[in-house]
Amino acid sequence: MKIRTIALVGVMITVLAGGWLLMRRQAAAHQAPTTEACHAEHAEDEIGHEEHALTVPGLEVLEVMPTSISPVLALTGEIEADADLTARVGPAVSGRLTALHARVGDRVRAGQALATVVSRDVADVRSALTRAQAEEQAAAARLQTVKSLAASGALSGKPLEEARIAHTAATAAVQQTTAALNSARATRDAAERELERVKQLAASQAYQARPVEDARREVAVAQAALDTARSLMKVRQAAYERGTRLFDAGLAAKREVEAAEADLGEARAAETEATTHLEIARQTLAREEGISKRDLYSLGEVRQAEAAVREATRGVEHEGAELERARGHLQIATASLEREKRVAERDLLARREVEEAQSALTVARAEVQAARQSLAALRASGGRGGASLAVLAPIGGIVTERAATVGQVVEASSELFTIVDPKRVWAWGKVHEKDLAQVSVGQSAEVRVNSYPERQFAGRVSLVSQALDPETRTARVRCVVANPGGVLKPGMFASVGLHVDGSREGLLVPRDAVLDEAGKKVLFTACMDCEEDQESGKSCGAFDKLEVELGPTRGDHVEVRRGLEIGALVVVKGQYQLKTALGSGQLEAGCADGH
Repeated sequence: MKIRTIALVGVMITVLAGGWLLMRRQAAAHQAPTTEACHAEHAEDEIGHEEHALTVPGLEVLEVMPTSISPVLALTGEIEADADLTARVGPAVSGRLTALHARVGDRVRAGQALATVVSRDVADVRSALTRAQAEEQAAAARLQTVKSLAASGALSGKPLEEARIAHTAATAAVQQTTAALNSARATRDAAERELERVKQLAASQAYQARPVEDARREVAVAQAALDTARSLMKVRQAAYERGTRLFDAGLAAKREVEAAEADLGEARAAETEATTHLEIARQTLAREEGISKRDLYSLGEVRQAEAAVREATRGVEHEGAELERARGHLQIATASLEREKRVAERDLLARREVEEAQSALTVARAEVQAARQSLAALRASGGRGGASLAVLAPIGGIVTERAATVGQVVEASSELFTIVDPKRVWAWGKVHEKDLAQVSVGQSAEVRVNSYPERQFAGRVSLVSQALDPETRTARVRCVVANPGGVLKPGMFASVGLHVDGSREGLLVPRDAVLDEAGKKVLFTACMDCEEDQESGKSCGAFDKLEVELGPTRGDHVEVRRGLEIGALVVVKGQYQLKTALGSGQLEAGCADGH
């Protein structure tokens, strides 16, 4: 449809259009009438159009000429939240919620407390850290003490004296087991003699006074036990005296002297007991010798004597094994004593003590570090806090979901909050099978939504699905789209344009020049197609309102696919005034009705 302005506006437009045609004729007289020549005056325009600003305030027109256009693959799609900027937040431990600090719709920053949980696990970890720190301090203090002792030389003598004491004890043990072996051998010899005597008496039927012989054997055994007890007491007496000297010199602990004293007491008690047993055995022998003749022993008496010999022989074997073991311990003690002598000569012991203290400190520090890492895994601080643990936001964004109530018991796997950072979203589109070859990861994209028809959002293809929908024969394409201001919301329908390879010529006009009228897209153009216009070579002062079909946008411009001719003068400023004038009745039908 074409409309005509009021007379005054028409006269002014006619004059300006005539001036424009005159300039074009003068330019054509100086250069060939090619498309390049028509655009030479305004070559700096990136879309290749020649612009003519009318002197009428608020009205400007633009001559539309073909320009190279990269093709765009248009897709329908939907906005979704970027999963890489979405966090589902829960507690690191099981516990009870005691406070909630964020609601749905709140904007939170990374590290902000969303809730507070009370958990025994947190208390245990904090207690472990406290213990580890105390052990670290103790290990550090011990290291300083050991270094001070090492510097003073106090560490060199004690191990040597301990080795000497151990060597003396091993020597005494060898002596004791030697005495025990000799006693066992004496017992065995006595048993063998007794066996011979019993056999002779049994053979001559003259064996009498068995209790006398038993008493004599008891006297021999008691005498051997007394000898062993006295030998042990001498060894313990020597160890006690040596320990007393070392304690007086400050090289032995009091508990070591007390232990040696206790051992000496035991040895004295054993000697007293052995003396008592010997006295009793002698009294028994004297009594039995005064007893009258007794009946001879039978064959059972001989067997009993043989059993005594066998038992005594086993005692000898046992004491022999004990002696070998004691000699082995003595060898080890001797080697240790020699080693400690060499260590003392080279002051190696102090170094070893320092190294052990240093190692203990290193272990304590490792325990502290492990406890701190455990707290870090819970995203908890190591300070005071008892059993309380803050549930922190891992990213900044908007709280979109909250599934928590104060007093609720939660598990470590619970999801209490969902946080979405809206600075970037995903736009999912569907590509038909025949167009898949034109789509690839990294391809630039333009996204539009109905809520903001005048805005265009830049994006880039980040994923092309590996499988087609068997029903629609389409593949899903994901575009990562910048979302300044967070205006793009998940769930919005979107138009996605993918820039594909190849180019063609088309007509581009500024997006602002296109008006929406009852769902139709229209442009205003200066009328140049009436007979009087063509005869006079100038505009009659009228404007055409053209219904057009648009293609994809190109930045601030949009492609016009149908309804616009090459060379048309499109109103790019003042089109709203023309539309208002049309609506108020100030414009009337023009000469180009029917367009």
